[in-house]
Amino acid sequence: MTSALRSPDPEHLQVLEMEGRDEAIVVHATTTSKGALCPRCQHSSERIHSHSVRTLADRPCSGLPVRWYIQVQTIQMSKYIMFS
Repeated sequence: MTSALRSPDPEHLQVLEMEGRDEAIVVHATTTSKGALCPRCQHSSERIHSHSVRTLADRPCSGLPVRWYIQVQTIQMSKYIMFS
C-alpha cells in the first residue's frame, strides 16, 4: 500500500482554539474539506478511513514557540491512502 503525505490546504483549515501558555502558544485546528484528490491518479474520494493529529512547529511569536495541532482525515481510495 502506498501512502502520500501532504500539508493541509489553508483554505480548508479551521482554528478551533488558541491558548497562550507560559512556554508556548498552542493552536488547535481541524481540516474542513469533505474529500481529497489522489496524488497518483487525481480522482477525488470522500471515503474517510481514519482521523489523526499532526503536530507542527511554527516560528516564534513574541518570543514564544508556536505549536499547531491539526486534526486531519485519512481518505482512502482503492489501494491508495491520502490525507486531507
